[in-house]
This record gives sequence, structure tokens and C-alpha cells, in this order.
Amino acid sequence: LIRELERAVQGARKAAGLKVGEEVSLFIDTQDEEFKSALKMFDKKKTYIKEIKFEPGLVGEVLIIEGKEIVFKL
Repeated sequence: LIRELERAVQGARKAAGLKVGEEVSLFIDTQDEEFKSALKMFDKKKTYIKEIKFEPGLVGEVLIIEGKEIVFKL
């Protein structure tokens, strides 16, 4: 679950033209409590994410992992 999100974040970083080492915030919207708990294992160092913020009603990239819908943006 988390590995898929990390891959999607890396893809979004590349698409946005961010450089290695350039830190950004990750905004997430999900109703899934299991996913919210699993975010503790998200590797912020590897993905250069300085913080993770939950933002209800977020408009961004929709990702469906194991039937769970997650919306995120950098």
C-alpha cells in the first residue's frame, strides 16, 4: 500500500520537474483509516517529503490501491 504511494509520489515529483533533494509537502485526502495508519511507514526521506498533511476535499491525483481511494498532490 505505502510502496505504491511512494512510487506515485516519485512519479509526480518527476512530472513536476522537481530536483533530487528538493523537499515539498504531500497533501492527502482519504477516508480509509487503515491507509491513514499505514502512512506512519511512508519514507519521507527517500521521497524528499518534508511533511504530510491531510486535506479533506483535495483536488489532485487519484490513486486506487487495493480498492482504497487516495487523492494526493505535492
